[in-house]
Amino acid sequence: MVKVIKLPKKKGKPEGKQCLLDKVKTKFLPKPKGVKVSSDEIVEILKKEIGDYDYIVLLADDYYNCLSYDDYIKFLKSDRVNQEKWIENVHDCDNFALELAGNASQRFRLTGCCLGELWFYHVKEGWGHAINFFITSDKQFWCIEPQNDKVFKFDKENWKCIMVKLC
Repeated sequence: MVKVIKLPKKKGKPEGKQCLLDKVKTKFLPKPKGVKVSSDEIVEILKKEIGDYDYIVLLADDYYNCLSYDDYIKFLKSDRVNQEKWIENVHDCDNFALELAGNASQRFRLTGCCLGELWFYHVKEGWGHAINFFITSDKQFWCIEPQNDKVFKFDKENWKCIMVKLC
């Protein structure tokens, strides 16, 4: 069964220095372009698209802003992670996936987006890989190879998920 781990929320005022945005009224912040999807709905989409077996799902928020397919593609075209150099054990697949997810978090920091990391292994060949994924406003699940920005569907027949992380 899928093991879902949600980051517990602290009650009260956030810790840390006050950000300039804290002083700005919410009405002046940009309105999200996407569709608000609950973390429970995200888990159901993952089970449908990846499968319902033993892997970990790390969720940091109660809901996510799912953008249109075209908005994710525009982001990928503007992002430069795919132009980075691959270096074995230093800057390899997991680093590419982490970097792309971090860039999406930074780019959409005021509105959010549903783009995360996914680690899996090939059932027959045994090798593992880290990629990214996104969920669209019409609740479609897509994978991204961050090393070349190719978008594709998860291969449920040959791959088994190890971990999904969505911030």
